[in-house]
Amino acid sequence: YEDGTTLVTNLEGNIYVIVQGEELQVPEGEQCIIIPGQPPNLMPVAKDDAAVTDEHTQVIIPVLDNDYDPNVGDTLAVDSVTQGTNGDVTIIDDYHVAYSPDPGFNGIDNFTYTVSDGNGGTDTANVRVTVHETSAQIDVTIVEGPGAVIFIWDDTLGEWAIDKDTEKPVNGTNHETGGEQDPITVAGGRDYYVWVDAFNESYLVWSCPEHWDIKAAPVGDAEAAYGPLVADALVSVSFIVVQ
Repeated sequence: YEDGTTLVTNLEGNIYVIVQGEELQVPEGEQCIIIPGQPPNLMPVAKDDAAVTDEHTQVIIPVLDNDYDPNVGDTLAVDSVTQGTNGDVTIIDDYHVAYSPDPGFNGIDNFTYTVSDGNGGTDTANVRVTVHETSAQIDVTIVEGPGAVIFIWDDTLGEWAIDKDTEKPVNGTNHETGGEQDPITVAGGRDYYVWVDAFNESYLVWSCPEHWDIKAAPVGDAEAAYGPLVADALVSVSFIVVQ
């Protein structure tokens, strides 16, 4: 009809009407009047997410990939985030957030984000981030001079590196040169000072990676090679005794 009403006849039994996802049952013999109007705003649905990254490595997470909104035409966007216990969280754009683990952290961290449909509807979900421990190796040799003690300082954490054999923090004595020595395993993704020292002897850096620098050691007065170690890298540093 011109007034917008519709007459339906010859129906038997109950009538079922679906209105905005809600099923309405109209008993036989009763009338159902549906008046056109603005549909209600239904809440968006945010679902939990998971991500994986390495130590000292930021990960970009598309948190809205598995979220949805029941209202046709609503556009979802990340409205806010909480911080992880062991990492920083930032909003990159409406769809993505970035998680950056704290220096030296590996393990499981969590944070939450809130999604908005732009019409007052919001929902919150959790993001679980697994941060994998990484490793790298430093091969230290002496070109000329007697055996010496190798010192490695983790400049990212501001502490001595991990002992090659015991894998426990020590006072910096990681390894003694002399003969065929295996590379020293340390955590990847960090910056290191590497130097050697021996009683009554002084050593200078003979060679190191091109992207490394030669600096004064952070402890004592020796000359050290300084630079970054990415995960799974193997770098070589050599020293020569001062004549």
